[in-house]
Parts: sequence; structure tokens; C-alpha cells
Amino acid sequence: MASQAPGDIPFVRDFDKGKSRFAGYWSLWSNSKDLFQDAYDSFTKHGQPCWIPGSSFSKHLALPHTYLPWLAAQPDSVFHHREAFNDLLKSKWSLGGSKYIMEPWSTRLFVAKLRANLDALIQDFCSELPSAVAEQFGEKRTEWTEVTVYGAMKTIFIRAAGRWMVGPTLCQNGEFNRLAVAYMETVFYVSGILHYTPRILHPLVGPVASLRQQYIIAQAKKLVRPVFEDRLQYLSFSSEKDAPKDFLYEAMKHAYTTRREDFNLHDITIYGLYFYWASCHQISLTATFTMFEILKSDAEYATKSRLQEETVRVFGADGPTWSRATAAQCSLMDSTLRESLRLNSFISRHVFKKIMVDGVQAPDGTALPKGALTCVISRPLHTDHELMTEGGRFIPFRFAAAHEIPEGTPTDGAGKKLTAITPDYLPFGYGKHACPGRFLADAQLKMVLTHMLRYYEIELSPKNPCPRPVIHREATLPPRRAMILVRRRAKA
Repeated sequence: MASQAPGDIPFVRDFDKGKSRFAGYWSLWSNSKDLFQDAYDSFTKHGQPCWIPGSSFSKHLALPHTYLPWLAAQPDSVFHHREAFNDLLKSKWSLGGSKYIMEPWSTRLFVAKLRANLDALIQDFCSELPSAVAEQFGEKRTEWTEVTVYGAMKTIFIRAAGRWMVGPTLCQNGEFNRLAVAYMETVFYVSGILHYTPRILHPLVGPVASLRQQYIIAQAKKLVRPVFEDRLQYLSFSSEKDAPKDFLYEAMKHAYTTRREDFNLHDITIYGLYFYWASCHQISLTATFTMFEILKSDAEYATKSRLQEETVRVFGADGPTWSRATAAQCSLMDSTLRESLRLNSFISRHVFKKIMVDGVQAPDGTALPKGALTCVISRPLHTDHELMTEGGRFIPFRFAAAHEIPEGTPTDGAGKKLTAITPDYLPFGYGKHACPGRFLADAQLKMVLTHMLRYYEIELSPKNPCPRPVIHREATLPPRRAMILVRRRAKA
């Protein structure tokens, strides 16, 4: 392919020309699925970058997925992921400040905790899970209970993950959990408003749009305060023998010793809420989509019974004992989750970067301009029939171990794990900045869905017998009010 100068990179649908520019932005807001499919089919699938409409009436540079190995080798001084996410999320107003995403110390602390204590975090989550599910599903054994799935999943993950994130006092506080859910939702509410707003107006619109988020943070601080003050004793007297082991305390300790400007109630509260958003938003969506896919596919693939049989095979008749190792043995659940995430990822683009310098040339010689926000269009890639047999269909066990794939099921994905990262599967990103929490997310998703299927009878509600994803701008969401019927099993 001939190399291109920045000015020669094409625009999808020629949206840079006259009236086509407005039509391009309207397509982004009203039918992004078809817009991104066109960009993929016409350009990126064939190794050619193209411009696509971006937020705040800007333009973004869609790169071919074949660039990814080269892109992953580039230093942050050339392609910066935090700068890109800061721009996309409008974090100054949506998160409570830009520093919570721009300063890397909290992420590094989280990654260190994961590497040192992954099984301990899994155990913390597991210990809170039964109460978190019972709170949403109830304990009735003779009557069916209607449950709004998406709302229930958000609260379950917030509470159970809160055990390792903020400790038992806060994670079992219903008001704090409601505020954490509200914070997650408001991040996208604020950034969504600013996506529709010309950048020049952000200083005026941003403070008004963020008023709700500021209120949520202020209310959360009231609930965090007693926990924050109680933990000061462990820092002040250097007595850590009985100190808490959760992430909130670790963040306080790190800020106290090396980031004194962040050692205050306001910043510690926002860092906590930010990690709730980063840790729980995507997996609560994935759990919701996966539950619907399990129920919808059950008649054709016996999905429920096969997953229940796997639980007994891996854990026996007694209650599951979870660790990273036992989670890895759940091959059928792993395949079901990967298949659901392949089809129902929250966003249609991944691997966002911002080009920080002049003179960047792609592998084919194309000049990439400084300041461009780059991405890889992923939804059409994930469903490409040339890369995946029947790529648009949910086939729950296509990624299972080869000997577990049912007869007649495509086998071209056999053995591919949920957390595996390849240039054609991008829900967790790619390269050195791929999601560091994906192994914890893997275990948490399996714990939640396995617990539900093991201890509850679950059916689709007649009110929504075939719930379908909702496309909102470029996000894919579960139907917010879709319900399932649940009933506690007499015997697990």
C-alpha cells in the first residue's frame, strides 16, 4: 500500500465535505453501528486508516487492527493512553477532576495489589457475594420473584467488590452502594452531554453538567469520613498489625507516605469512587448481557444445564472454593463469557491513544498527525464472518476446550480464553496498557453467574421474552428495565 500524508487520510462517507460533515456527526449520534461498519468495511479491514466523526464535533483517527503489534511497541511519549481517556471522558467534570485518571499512582497501586493478593481479593469478593445476591434476588423458594437484571447486577458487583475495595463497613452500607452506582452512571451522563457540546463551550457547560456528580461526591464523603478517620490511627502510630487490607486503606497509606497532596478525605473518596467505576461498570454490563444470552440460548444449546453440570464437575456437591486456578477450570463458563463480551462489548472502539509528537509514521509509511486521537474499530472486527464462523451469532461454547465443544458447533475459536488478548479480540484492550484487572474480572464474573445458576432457578420473564441490546450513541447497553424470574432452589 502506498504511504499517505496526514492530509491524504480519507474520511469515512466523505464527512469532511460540506453538508456531509453534519451528516457524519448525526450518524455518530443516531446510528453509529452502521457508521463504524462502513469505516471497517471500506478502510480499516483492508489495512487503511480513516477519519471518523468524534466527540464534541471533532474527528478521530481509526487505525487498522493490523497496526496493533506496532502500536503496542510505541512508548507513552509517542502514543499516550491516559491523554486519550482524559479527553474522551471529559474527566475534569465527569470524574471530579482530571488528576484521578492522569496520575498513574493509584493504578500502579491497584496492579501491585492484584499481583500480590489476587486470590485474597477473590476470597473477599466470594465472602460478600451470597449476601449481595440474596439482597437482590430474595430467598423465596416457592414463588417467583421479578428482578430487573441490570440494576441488580450493578448493585451486586458494587457490594461484593466493595469488600476488597473499601472494607465491610462501607460495602454493606446500602446508601454508599447507591451513591457508588450513581457515580458510575453520572460519569457517562456528564461526558455524554459534553460529547454533544462544542469544545469551546466546555468551560461553561461542564460545571453545570457536573453538579449532580459534585453532589454525589459530597454525600459519599459523609459516609467515608468515619472510616477515613478510624484508619488514621494505623497511619499515625505505625501499628499495622491489625490494619485493614482493603484498597481504600492501601490508597490512604500510599498517599500518606508519598502523595501528601492527595492525603485528604476529598481525594481519597474520589479515588475510591473512580475505582468502583473502573472495576464494576464493564463487568456489571457483561454479567447482564451474559445472563440474557444464557437464557435465550438455553433451548438450542442447553446452556443452563451444561453450565450447572460444569460447576458440579469442578467443585463437587459442596459449595465452590474459588481461586484463580479453580476459575480457570470453568471452561464452558469462560467460553460463554467470552462469546457474550465479543458480541456485546460496551463500546464499539478500543485501544484509544493520543499522538503526542510530530513525525509519526505507521508501518505502511502513512504519516499520522500530532494531536490525533486514535482508536481501533472493534465491533465489526469481532463479528467479521471472515475471521469468525457465524460471527454474528451467539454460540456459547465455541471457545471451550476442543473436547467440550458440542457436535456441529464451529471449532475455529476452540480454547481461546476470556482474558486472552489478540489483535482481533479487544474488549480488554491490547498491549502493555491492556486492562490490568481482567484476571480479577474473569473470576468475579464466573463467581456471580455460577452462584446464581447454582442456587437459583432463573427464567426469562414473559414481559420481555427476548431482551435485545440497546444502542445509545456508540454504547451498547442492556435494556434497563428487562426482567428475569428467579426462585431460590430447594437444594443446590
